[in-house]
Amino acid sequence: MSKKIKMLRSIAGSEDGIHVDNYKAGEEYVVGDSLANSFISIRAAEEVIETKAETVPENKAEEAAPENKTEAKPLSKKEIKRSRG
Repeated sequence: MSKKIKMLRSIAGSEDGIHVDNYKAGEEYVVGDSLANSFISIRAAEEVIETKAETVPENKAEEAAPENKTEAKPLSKKEIKRSRG
């Protein structure tokens, strides 16, 4: 498995015991659990917990009218008189 970590200070480390890499403060890395736990235990890194972004529903009043809906036209004086009866 692997973990995403954010480095709190710069430090060298090796995932495979052969190759040494420099991990820089402020940067995020995905590393194996063993190296991640080592860095976390000496407070050189903290685990990054991914959270899903919540979707905010759009305001329905701001939505555009459906295409099949006709636009309202101003009533003529004749139409106004008819509607008043």
